[in-house]
Amino acid sequence: MAKYEIKDGVGIIPEGTTCIEDYAFRDCKELKSIVIPDSVMAIGTRAFEDCI
Repeated sequence: MAKYEIKDGVGIIPEGTTCIEDYAFRDCKELKSIVIPDSVMAIGTRAFEDCI
């Protein structure tokens, strides 16, 4: 499982991560934006569900 960080409302996915897992940021109300590196090839089901 990848380790994700949220700093000042920005979701940071480490370089080298190839997949954002299912439900990774689910219900994460403090998430305002996200930095997705070029290494990410897939985003899991409902990875950002109910973030707004």
